[in-house]
Amino acid sequence: MISALPPDRCVCLPTHSEPFGWVFIEALATGLPVIATDLNAIPEIVSHKETGFLIAPSDHFALTRSLCTLMDYPHLCLEMGMRGRQVAEQMFDVHKNFQLLESLFREVGLKQSCLLSQL
Repeated sequence: MISALPPDRCVCLPTHSEPFGWVFIEALATGLPVIATDLNAIPEIVSHKETGFLIAPSDHFALTRSLCTLMDYPHLCLEMGMRGRQVAEQMFDVHKNFQLLESLFREVGLKQSCLLSQL
């Protein structure tokens, strides 16, 4: 008999359409590995075999294999989950991104004011 994967083992979102992927950022932030489809912006968020698994849309074999891998190797869940949490904190931190955006706007504003003063 096959045992069920515990609900706190991974986040599985094999979608067929996802324009950006906020849900995948939120999934990484939980500290769990993510199983997702390899389309649109998702590969920029979920790294295959690093923070989870990327599968082709409708590839039920790959989905099953990924789930079984995480079920058979709980330490892999922990490792991928920790890396995913780090990615979420480093790349998608709202405060860091706001500060970066603010500094870019200031830089562009300074350049524009310098150009205008030369006229």
